[in-house]
Amino acid sequence: MVKTPGLSDGLTIQPGAYFVTLVALPTAPPLARIQGEQTLLTVWGEAIRAAWFHTTDLRPYVRLDPVELVIMPNHLHGILWIVGHARPEARASMASIIHGFKRTTTRRFQVMQGDMALRLWQDDLIEHYIRDAFVLHAVRNYIQLNPSHWPQDCCNPLHRGEDDLSQALWAIFRASYDPPAR
Repeated sequence: MVKTPGLSDGLTIQPGAYFVTLVALPTAPPLARIQGEQTLLTVWGEAIRAAWFHTTDLRPYVRLDPVELVIMPNHLHGILWIVGHARPEARASMASIIHGFKRTTTRRFQVMQGDMALRLWQDDLIEHYIRDAFVLHAVRNYIQLNPSHWPQDCCNPLHRGEDDLSQALWAIFRASYDPPAR
């Protein structure tokens, strides 16, 4: 798991926006097809999308926006907004939110496939705390452009060329964590 230093320690979570990337295992069925600059969700992708937005029913301190989610053939990118605090007895960490989502979607896939041994997600989670409006705009842009960039996407097993879009976003993340030079 990649964590933003000091913001999501596994026990608590700060209010704000978090950029999340989850990648399916190579053996998982495709979540979407890319047609031009659009994603066409498969039945699996529709199940993932429904579970993503169901998160807010289970965790009222989480807000999600449909324009801040893209489901690609083998991964998803989304923004989770933490807008309040969970009940003291609740497990309110980014790890618990994502674990619950992964568990729910994997179980749904197992039932749909009739195979209770099926695994869906890679173990890794990529998360970044979105520190300001500039980074938020960059992440939203990245999510919106991701389908048109699929041929170069580093998550595409057949990718061609450099993944300039991802590299640009990572550079923005690095710059947002580094103090300005004096």
